[in-house]
Amino acid sequence: MKAATFILANLMILTLQAQTIREWYDRFPHKHQDFINVPDCADSVLTDTKNAFLFIKCWEYGVPVENTFTYFVKADKSKVFAYRYFNDGGAGSPESLTRFYTFSNGTWTDVTKQVLPAVGFSDFWDKTKPLPAANYQRVIYEYVLPRFGTTIVVKVHTESTVDNFIAADYYDVLAPVLKRTVQLVWNRELGKFIKN
Repeated sequence: MKAATFILANLMILTLQAQTIREWYDRFPHKHQDFINVPDCADSVLTDTKNAFLFIKCWEYGVPVENTFTYFVKADKSKVFAYRYFNDGGAGSPESLTRFYTFSNGTWTDVTKQVLPAVGFSDFWDKTKPLPAANYQRVIYEYVLPRFGTTIVVKVHTESTVDNFIAADYYDVLAPVLKRTVQLVWNRELGKFIKN
């Protein structure tokens, strides 16, 4: 009887394994508080099952808020799940959160530090010029997860001068930085991203 119960329990676990990106998202426990469930404010929900990509966009108080969920496949066929939350901030500073997880035996493990290379201000700055003072390097990094392909694009956003009492010429100094991006390319064999 115990053996039959054990076999039945294992069969139930196997059949409960998520298959689609939406099923994985629904089971993902580390969503930003604004997206614990698909929110009522969801203006658009894009579920691309073929490319394992889920994108939700809301407008809260006139400010766009986005949630993205996808995964990257390693050479051994295991998945590294990627979660992104981005809040434009409106008149304030944007909020950006991107994390990576593996799933095994019912447990989600944060592997962000293992799969993402360090990205810093100097990656966006003109290498022929000295770096500006530290107060000009206060920026927010946004990691845009791909719907197609396996390359993440990293963008820079400025902090709000209203919120943070930043120098008046902050935007002028950072204007060239805001036009640049950094690409992080997925390496299946290493199971991590490489800075391009």
